[in-house]
Amino acid sequence: MQNKLNQWLLMAALIFTASIGAAHEGHCEDTDLGATMAEMKKPYKALRKAVKAGDEALFQQLAAELLEQSRTAREQRPLLVSEQQRKMAKYQQQMDKLIELLSALSQSKASDAPALIEQIQKLRKQGHKRFRKECD
Repeated sequence: MQNKLNQWLLMAALIFTASIGAAHEGHCEDTDLGATMAEMKKPYKALRKAVKAGDEALFQQLAAELLEQSRTAREQRPLLVSEQQRKMAKYQQQMDKLIELLSALSQSKASDAPALIEQIQKLRKQGHKRFRKECD
């Protein structure tokens, strides 16, 4: 009797775990914006290193690359933004600030780059806190 109860509890736990996983996957599906943001990670890290190293040509190139990706991301909808246009407008305003900073960085001198990177990092954190859905 105890053995059957243990088997039943194990089966129930497995079904419950599988259903949570399936719900999570449907709730946090991959999006175009997620893919774009994932593509931006590597050049963003390289950008920060190039600024620290004072490699003006490299950080300007990387900033220009991120600028184009940011323009693409601006038009994509985050999971936390519903169909309400007002929320999408706020997201786009945040992306416009990023685009402005990346544009300035893509043309800046090495001496101005650290301050711009600091502003970008602050804006990035604010944007992720406000618009990024935690699915992990």
